[in-house]
Amino acid sequence: MLASLFPWLLYVLAWVVTLIAVHDGAAFSESLLLYVVMFNGGVQGLWAAIGHLIFPIETAKKIGWQSNGFQTEIGATNLAIGTAGVLSYFYNIWATPVGLILAIFLSGCVYIHIKDRLVNHNDAPCNSGPMLYSSMIIALTIFACFIL
Repeated sequence: MLASLFPWLLYVLAWVVTLIAVHDGAAFSESLLLYVVMFNGGVQGLWAAIGHLIFPIETAKKIGWQSNGFQTEIGATNLAIGTAGVLSYFYNIWATPVGLILAIFLSGCVYIHIKDRLVNHNDAPCNSGPMLYSSMIIALTIFACFIL
């Protein structure tokens, strides 16, 4: 269950840090983008990379899938996004391109997980529920930051 809630904890943390930054005079949308990218792209990406690369069988089971080569690919993707997301804190200009990559990636994940839920009735904890909804909200938040 912690795996499904971890993205939400990071998302709330991103909002808290954003509100503190805005209180100190920072711009809202730029701050929210930076902290969502840093926490949900960076920390969550590294955490997901560990799951897919080091614990592939257990991670696939939580998604309701069989472990196979997809996990090396998705683990490498998570590692790349996670590394760039954390580094965005130090190189703030990276937040926009990394945010775009993260939002597109999560949109693809949402599509696949909804399709799997509808077609295969896959209600595994990391395919549906809190994990699915956090991916939607994070992607929408990033797109909203671009619009603002």
